[in-house]
Amino acid sequence: MPIWKRWLKYGRTYLDTALRRGNEELDVREAELEARAAERPWMKSSGDVPTVDEVRARIENDAAASAAPAGDGEEAGLAFDRAEEQRRADERLERIRRELGLGGDREQ
Repeated sequence: MPIWKRWLKYGRTYLDTALRRGNEELDVREAELEARAAERPWMKSSGDVPTVDEVRARIENDAAASAAPAGDGEEAGLAFDRAEEQRRADERLERIRRELGLGGDREQ
């Protein structure tokens, strides 16, 4: 077998291996994006402006992600800080609702 055929076969094998690895990596990344999109429905939005349901889902997801069980010491301080942040966020949300006329003062 001439040497150029050997190099051609080597090049083809190397290229096939690189393409296969690239496709596998792309499949993994696409699966990760799909999993992330399943957790976050607002990422699937195709419009320029999010809908009320998409905004609500995002707010609820962010609130759930930031909520942590209270623990001892530093963890308890972090939980308190998060609770304070949540209270402030709720106040801002109520103020925005009142300004937009969307029934700001919710009954609790």
